Amino acid sequence: MLKIFSTSAQGRSPAKIRAILGLIVVIWLAACAPQPLPLEEVLPSATPSPQPTATIVWFPPTDTPTQLPTRAITPTPDRMVALGDMLVQDGFAQQKSWTTLSSADGNIAFGNQELSLAVASPRITLKSLRAGDIYSDFYMELTAQVNLCRGEDAYGVLARAASEYNAYRLWVRCDGQLRLERLRNGEVALLKDWTPSGQVRPGAPVTNRIGILASGDVLRVFVDGVFQFETRDPVWQSGTFGVLARSSGETSVSVSFRDLSVYSLEGAAIPAAALTPTPN
Repeated sequence: MLKIFSTSAQGRSPAKIRAILGLIVVIWLAACAPQPLPLEEVLPSATPSPQPTATIVWFPPTDTPTQLPTRAITPTPDRMVALGDMLVQDGFAQQKSWTTLSSADGNIAFGNQELSLAVASPRITLKSLRAGDIYSDFYMELTAQVNLCRGEDAYGVLARAASEYNAYRLWVRCDGQLRLERLRNGEVALLKDWTPSGQVRPGAPVTNRIGILASGDVLRVFVDGVFQFETRDPVWQSGTFGVLARSSGETSVSVSFRDLSVYSLEGAAIPAAALTPTPN
């Protein structure tokens, strides 16, 4: 190319020579420029088509459980029998009917139509027996006005009592539980251990109506006229009544008893009055 340029340039003007050189430069640049990529290489990548998203079921259906048959609810029997004549209605007005006490351990004294037991010493039990007639089959109830009582402190009733050491003893604890025992020469036989009661109002001051039904060897306990439990024991068949209160700890206990009522049982033999219990 240089040879051609040198031989032919002798008879040409400088302008033509520059034009020829410019053309050569253009051709050379075109030869050195990068070649375009094939069409398929410059096309954009194919965009993948969107995939369908699974629908979220927030509250999936569940199988309906098979309905169980409704159980028939049988009411608790009240265990109350037909009552006969009223045998005793004691308003605690006759002081000679109940034993009293005044000591460092506490006091048993009459108030306004009530008999109050105030326990002053720790872990002491005060008892008062009613003098008079002896009964075998009966329903008795009285009102206990609890003035000062807490936790395992207790008060209660003696039934079919020959003495304070020979009787059936019903405890009402101040946390709302009941217990029935048999005392025989001072020894305790458990007939019904501590049982929670929905009717016994715990603590103090509260009022509870306590009832005992005795028929043969059957003893049934009631609170506010609602049956609590039943036991059987053949040892004591008759006796009088009593009340008691006990301190389980260092604090005092005060309970007042009033409105004692005793009824015969319909169809049951009314016991003879003024019988003297046989000492054991």
